[in-house]
Amino acid sequence: MKKLLILGPLPGQGHAGGIETQIALLVPEFQRRGWAVSTVETFHQPWSLGLLWHALREGITSDAVLIMGLGVKSLVLSILTRRPTVVSHHTHISNTHKLRLLRWLSKTVKVNLFNSAFMQARLACALGSQKPSTVYPCYDDSTFSAANAAFNNHAQGAKGRDSYDFGFVGRLIPDKGLEIFLAALRELSSPK
Repeated sequence: MKKLLILGPLPGQGHAGGIETQIALLVPEFQRRGWAVSTVETFHQPWSLGLLWHALREGITSDAVLIMGLGVKSLVLSILTRRPTVVSHHTHISNTHKLRLLRWLSKTVKVNLFNSAFMQARLACALGSQKPSTVYPCYDDSTFSAANAAFNNHAQGAKGRDSYDFGFVGRLIPDKGLEIFLAALRELSSPK
């Protein structure tokens, strides 16, 4: 059986962001496909010898490392394990000093995955990524499925052809671009 080490912000640690949700969905999927999966929280935990020792012990016995969300701690740990590493990028990095450090550290990364074409265009060049790929985030489609009864009942009661409902799923942070979307809606709805 192959073993995968996932480094990132783990679900159930008091945080409920997109990366945590994706890890919660990915772990059982990897296990269903025959992988042994171990996880190490590297975002919300401070550096410590215990964290380092635990991550190294898990990493050295793994066949590969998946970093969910690029971070210095995760990259250093994956370099120390000397295992093939895949990084899944979920947000842009605006701090130029951190970006330079990550660019230097990420030379050891086997594959860079980006969660959107926008992220790929923004970060692939900045990180010097030679092998970028876009893999869109996983999600629990039962929540948004057309088979969902609440969704169907609402859709059937639509107000008319010129009326639309929109949903936003994500943290309310500038990276998500919600303010741009709302500004566009205001512009579309204003009389011409």
